[in-house]
Amino acid sequence: MKFGRLYQLELAGTPDWPRLRYKQLKKLIKSRLASHEITSIFQTGHFKKIIREDLQSINAFWLRHEKELLDRERATEELPYLRQQQEEQVHACLRWLILNYLAVLKIAKKHDKHCATNLQNAMAKVLLMQPFVVAMRASPLFHSDGGADASQPGASDANPISYVIQKLLGMDRKYFPERLQQHIASLEDSQGSLSDPEIDSPPTVGLDPPDPRLQPPPGAPRAAKSPRKGAKSQEGEHGWPIPVAEREEEDGWMLVCYLVLVGLAWCVWYSRDSR
Repeated sequence: MKFGRLYQLELAGTPDWPRLRYKQLKKLIKSRLASHEITSIFQTGHFKKIIREDLQSINAFWLRHEKELLDRERATEELPYLRQQQEEQVHACLRWLILNYLAVLKIAKKHDKHCATNLQNAMAKVLLMQPFVVAMRASPLFHSDGGADASQPGASDANPISYVIQKLLGMDRKYFPERLQQHIASLEDSQGSLSDPEIDSPPTVGLDPPDPRLQPPPGAPRAAKSPRKGAKSQEGEHGWPIPVAEREEEDGWMLVCYLVLVGLAWCVWYSRDSR
């Protein structure tokens, strides 16, 4: 069974839980192939933006849900008949975390295969630092019995994460978090950092990039800093800074106009009062 179908079936029981938009990302890849835009940096940026947004949603939901499960686990110590229900919910949560973890790796691999990019390794490095992936290996919900540490090379077959991955994908161990971490470390030793600023930095949803046509040209005079704390520099049309001498001349004319208006108002008031 293909992973996309497996992903959909496995998460059918938790439709309200956030997940990676795997199907939408596959359609983006197919549309790029159909339109011959496999090297488009704009399409790649949009692809990564969707993944960043979904990772944020998954992390936010996980942090809330983990707290609820931990509180409920403490309550089951006094109510043993709820223990089985709690174990089922914890197991479902672990499968949800692992499936989203695998979905990111799978879709990044598919993107690299068809779009002539090297996104998978940078995405894998960022994925390993996500709170929900760290929790897979460290949360007391999944390792409360003090069992094998998933971070140890020899513990891959004994921890619940590896067991679930094997049940889902067979014996392909390259997706084990500890194996993936070792792979990323070896790549960085040989090739340097794998960081991708577009993945590492938080998404700027709803913020458009500045229009280069409205930026001051190179060498344009910059606005002088105001000596007053918190004072903002004055800018002209399109955000270009106004030269200091021009600003002072403009301020002088405004003062003259203000004094003339005050004088005229005083004259009108005095003439009416004298009558």
